Amino acid sequence: MQLKEHLDKSLFGDINFEKLDVDKFPIWVIQRVIDRGTDLQKEKLIEYYGFDFVRETMIKARYIMPFGIHFVLVRLDIPLTKLRFYKESKIIGLDYLYKKDDFHIDEYLCF
Repeated sequence: MQLKEHLDKSLFGDINFEKLDVDKFPIWVIQRVIDRGTDLQKEKLIEYYGFDFVRETMIKARYIMPFGIHFVLVRLDIPLTKLRFYKESKIIGLDYLYKKDDFHIDEYLCF
């Protein structure tokens, strides 16, 4: 399968899409598509790179845009508390990611 044929050029507007090497920069491609791509494009990522690699990449991500967070939590089945992005936001006090009275993680507001 060719992954690039399933990706929209607009996801990579800051680079020359024709020169994009999805095998050389998999982590960057995964994060970009999870943050901005369609559900179909995200599923193609999983098909191409494998569920476990995509999942581990997103666990380690420094930031996940609101558009991609639901996919990460639900489809990749990653608990919010396991995400590096979430852990670091709690440490530095970025409280826009969780309720101020965050006693139960299952009450997390997913934007």
